[in-house]
Amino acid sequence: MLMEALSSKMPRFFQSHIPPVVDKFHDQILLDIRVHDLNYGAHLGGIELQNLMHESRLRLFNKYGLSELNFGEGSLLLTEMWIKLFRSAFLGQILEFKIAVCSISKVRFELYYEISNVSTKEKTAVSVMEFVCVDSQGKPLQLPEVFCKAFL
Repeated sequence: MLMEALSSKMPRFFQSHIPPVVDKFHDQILLDIRVHDLNYGAHLGGIELQNLMHESRLRLFNKYGLSELNFGEGSLLLTEMWIKLFRSAFLGQILEFKIAVCSISKVRFELYYEISNVSTKEKTAVSVMEFVCVDSQGKPLQLPEVFCKAFL
């Protein structure tokens, strides 16, 4: 009964989204945890984890001549995101960001992240982000051909 009451107030994404089954990662990026990535608890902060995910995403897009502001004839808009944390990460540790592009449609796609500590091989977090390609007016725009060729 409580879950029914709570789920009716949850965004659609959390009600229906199941993390994708990923059999192939499209990129693996190693990033260090730096001093400015730490929060008041002396471990990697949530906002800083999102920033590291942003860095890894930009590196993936850059390999195809894309960026979030120059995504074919449009730009990208982050429409939904969730992160599941498993354990803390600390200064000096190196995290591996594995990224899979999934759930591609005409105008949107998801990025699935698996984030692990390189030295311990322990999973730190998983995340799914949904993006939509939009024109300068914010209207949905078809994903660029270079992107579709690379990931479909």
